[in-house]
Amino acid sequence: MNAVLAIAVKDIRLLLRDRMGFFFSFFFPLLIAVFFGVVFRGGGGGGAGSGIPVAVVDLDNTAESAAFAGRLGAASELEVTAGLTREGAEEAVRIGRLRGAVVLLPGFGEARRRPFWGEPMRIELLVDPSRAALASMLEGVVTRHAFEGLSEMFADPAKMRGQVRESMDLMRRDGSLPRTMRPAFELFFNALDSMLETVEANGDADAATAGAARAGGWQPVRVSTRAVTARPSGLPTNSFALTFPQGVIWGMMGCALGFAVTMVMERTRGTLVRLRVAPLSRAHVLAGKAVGCFVVTTSVAVLLMVIARVAFGVQPTSVPVLAAAIACSSACFVGIMMLLAAVSRTEAAGNGLGWGVLLLLAMIGGGMVPLEFMPGFIKTLSVVSPIRWSLLALEGGVFRGFSFGQMAAPCAVLLGIGGAAFALGARLFRVD
Repeated sequence: MNAVLAIAVKDIRLLLRDRMGFFFSFFFPLLIAVFFGVVFRGGGGGGAGSGIPVAVVDLDNTAESAAFAGRLGAASELEVTAGLTREGAEEAVRIGRLRGAVVLLPGFGEARRRPFWGEPMRIELLVDPSRAALASMLEGVVTRHAFEGLSEMFADPAKMRGQVRESMDLMRRDGSLPRTMRPAFELFFNALDSMLETVEANGDADAATAGAARAGGWQPVRVSTRAVTARPSGLPTNSFALTFPQGVIWGMMGCALGFAVTMVMERTRGTLVRLRVAPLSRAHVLAGKAVGCFVVTTSVAVLLMVIARVAFGVQPTSVPVLAAAIACSSACFVGIMMLLAAVSRTEAAGNGLGWGVLLLLAMIGGGMVPLEFMPGFIKTLSVVSPIRWSLLALEGGVFRGFSFGQMAAPCAVLLGIGGAAFALGARLFRVD
């Protein structure tokens, strides 16, 4: 029994002596818990700038459409950019600067003035195909605000009764409506008029809106959704085009961490010292490690994309742009590898520090939780995460249709982060 306790005490002391390993065993889980507590405080998001970034484009240019655009601009669920043309908004969604665009189509104001007859209010949503959950959320938010506006209209029942009677007259004069359907519409309008008369007496506008929506299949709002990509169909070739860029990034993370831990292991076991005995300079050793990491990281990314093309039918919009994205992302992860190897003193610390840092970068870069659900300060902080820029660059070559000009910004950020990390890591790295 004493022997068992002695071994246990020895292992605990070794853990306590390894400061980095102790940190990632005890304090890093605390940081993760606090991080997600901040992210999801109050039901997710929180703070200014935590809504879905969208553009609102008013093609109707009426008082009614302007009022609805203002309602969306004030919605806490949205972060609205105004003043864009339809083409500008579509381009912003395609390149990933915005997650969607709300387009109020011509005739919106007229339909809002006459909600009981004729064409419904038509709204088109232009969405980012890589954010399907956000697209559904955006549709729900827009539809809800459209019906809330109708509730306000029901707040003046006398005016609404006049619109109902006007719609009834339009229905009776509509020669395209089959005679067999006229009695049903007569019944609907009469029932709606009676309901508004009751609302006028009781003042329950929300109940009136809900009742009208259930009566006769009334559809005052029609929302259509279209995904925006570089492809004429508006969709990637398949769902794997959306998932393989993320898979490539996780593969690069694994390669970078593997090389970092290997460098730490070679240092602790004396392999690097033996390499220095040979006619090799310190620069030769570090450059060789960097080249090896770059080759393996790039090869993994290329292999994954070849599998995506051959086995899953993923067709990149631009192979040269995709190649540039892979090269710049690989170079960035080489720099991160060097910095992780330099600050890790043991293999256990390298594993803990590596995964801790990479997972943190993935979290603040939108690789695990969409940035739209993050507080405003996390969105601002995400610009330092290479995961964010790697994902944008890879998507740009796979389905967003980036030009080399549009690829310049993410590639410059990736090379800048990688270069700074490599320079700092090379300065701190000790061979012995």
